[in-house]
Amino acid sequence: MADLPEKIGKMAKEEREEWFLEALEAEPMPVESLLGVIQLARDQEGEEQADGFAEMMCESLVNRQEKRGILELMKLWSQWRLDAAFADTCSNALTKGFKDRLGAALVKNAGFDGGVTLKEALRRLDVLLQLSPGVFCHDNTWGFGVVSRLDDFYGKATIDFDGKRGHQLSFAYAAETLEIIGEDHLYVRRHKEPERLSEMVKNNAAEVVRITIRSLGEMTAPDLKDCLVDGVMPEADWKRFWDAARRGLKEDPLVDIPAKRSEPIRLLQKAKEYDSGWFAKLAAERSREGVIESILEFEKSRDAGELDEEHAAVIGDRIAHSIRGLADGQPELLARFVVLAARLGLAESTTGLPEGADKLLSEQRFVACAERLSVRDVNEVINYLAALDLTRTVDLLLHVLEQVPVALITDMVEFIEKHGRLDDCIAKVSDLIGRNEAGVDLACWLCKNLDVFEKWQIADHAALVIQAIESIEADCAGVHLKGEKQLRELLTQTKWLKAVFGPIGERQRELLLRRVEKSIGWDESGKRSVLARLIKLFPELASALDSGDAEEESASKGRYTSWRTLRQRQEQFRKLVEEDIPANSKEIGVARSYGDLRENFEYQAAKDHQRLLMQRKAEMEADLEVMQGTDFANVVTSKVAMGVEVILSTLSGDNEVYRILGEWDRDETLEIVSSKSLLAEKLMGCSVGDEVMLPSAEGERMCHLEDINALPDEVRAWLNGG
Repeated sequence: MADLPEKIGKMAKEEREEWFLEALEAEPMPVESLLGVIQLARDQEGEEQADGFAEMMCESLVNRQEKRGILELMKLWSQWRLDAAFADTCSNALTKGFKDRLGAALVKNAGFDGGVTLKEALRRLDVLLQLSPGVFCHDNTWGFGVVSRLDDFYGKATIDFDGKRGHQLSFAYAAETLEIIGEDHLYVRRHKEPERLSEMVKNNAAEVVRITIRSLGEMTAPDLKDCLVDGVMPEADWKRFWDAARRGLKEDPLVDIPAKRSEPIRLLQKAKEYDSGWFAKLAAERSREGVIESILEFEKSRDAGELDEEHAAVIGDRIAHSIRGLADGQPELLARFVVLAARLGLAESTTGLPEGADKLLSEQRFVACAERLSVRDVNEVINYLAALDLTRTVDLLLHVLEQVPVALITDMVEFIEKHGRLDDCIAKVSDLIGRNEAGVDLACWLCKNLDVFEKWQIADHAALVIQAIESIEADCAGVHLKGEKQLRELLTQTKWLKAVFGPIGERQRELLLRRVEKSIGWDESGKRSVLARLIKLFPELASALDSGDAEEESASKGRYTSWRTLRQRQEQFRKLVEEDIPANSKEIGVARSYGDLRENFEYQAAKDHQRLLMQRKAEMEADLEVMQGTDFANVVTSKVAMGVEVILSTLSGDNEVYRILGEWDRDETLEIVSSKSLLAEKLMGCSVGDEVMLPSAEGERMCHLEDINALPDEVRAWLNGG
């Protein structure tokens, strides 16, 4: 009910009564103001006076057949009239005031004849009275709908629901279950302006959440997702949407986002006050995440210097409580508390934090933070550590560069460069690429930043391709799966393939094409797609692929490696089957016990790891089935083949020695190289005196094949070891 106009509220009793009688005759009748006078009369003079006013207004409304006015009067009057006599008064007034056939049908189906309370019957009549063609409604069973027709003879409403157009509901059922919704409701916006709503999802996620809560009531984040996914956005867009929405909502003082996912998001009438009551609630908070979220919320709302001694004591106590007994396996929580306390200017003695936070300057703990925290949070940790010990911090970043998620590498490289250590960074990356140990995230970053790769001149493009292929063939888990996915997608993009393969020599392109063909980093369809793109870019590779097929057919008759590496690979397979896969099954069981599998990170990570383990098992089974062990005895040394020592001379006059063994053999100390390496493949079949173009860090170099020998004793000893 609207507030009573100020001038009427200030009238004396007699003057107000006179106004009331005149208003009953006015055209149109000021129903809201009359109801306000009745409420005022009840508050100031008692129910008897209010009853008198109500009876006069009821008679006038019935005479005028003012259906909405009669209903609003009965809703107000029923607030203090709970007796049976009033039920009869109400029924009589509605019967006389709803004389037409449609009105009579509405009253008949609202439940006044028994079975529900008077209040509920009035609510149902209110719903029915709002029904008319074009009105928007919602039903828990049928969903969103638009009223198309009312049939007063059969007492039915025809409604076009999203899932069933032209569906008929009896007036009685409609009165009980339908909710009438307005133009600003989420479902109406989706119906009338789907393009505009989609644009809001992309550019104003916070407002979409506000609209949803205003339309459907307070709800938790998981419930919000259930409401919006599929109906408003695809599930693939949810994470991006929710991240943007949280940022926007946290800046709105009229939105309360709870720390716990089980608590609902609320729209407030006035901004939250951080008073003694709020700090008392913080003092009772036991959840570490709850403590962090609450303090972050307070920090964002306050002005600089506003943290007084009493508030500092409460926050310090909660931080001290949270880190007490914090497990060594939770460095990311320690990091968040450390940085938060530093920003608030809290001393170690107040919070119980370890002085200097030396624990965060270790490789293992920092990498854990990098994998589990957001990029923004990790950057805050880096800045905090740099303020404590800049040299150690830069050393740490250089040491872990290949271990962190791809999203962090740009910021870390910029930090290293800012503090004068870029040359060290380039040397580190160059060394990693040279040893094929860059890892999937760093390989992905280099492939995405080809301009940096070329500017640093750390290797040729062929080496980068080899690193990329080997990276996606390695087992990845957790956040590193994102880098692997990005790298795999990059390797299928025509523009990228052209930029990388363009500067590579023709023979190297052929060898790399063969390497792609043999790779286990893609499924067969993905691999064929990459090969097709390469051949379209470089048509001459088609003949290389054909010759490669012939060589593959020949090679399929026998694949060889030393007995040493064959036994090692068999042991790896045994460990995979007997230890790693059973351990993963236990991880899945434990993660499943946490509940809510849709939002259970541990469960999803364990399942992702399971898929990788099973893929690895299938690959190893296939390899071990065809791989043959050998001791490379009685090898003929007339031409380069597996099991020989090769001596090369370069244009500079230096000699290089390589011992070519089987497919899985490698030992840099003994110059042992795999028969599947680029160098070995170029040398295969060559004779003493041949000139051979071999790969190098600068591209290609000309070498002279000086001699081919049997394997020396130290290599024979290596073959018999392991």
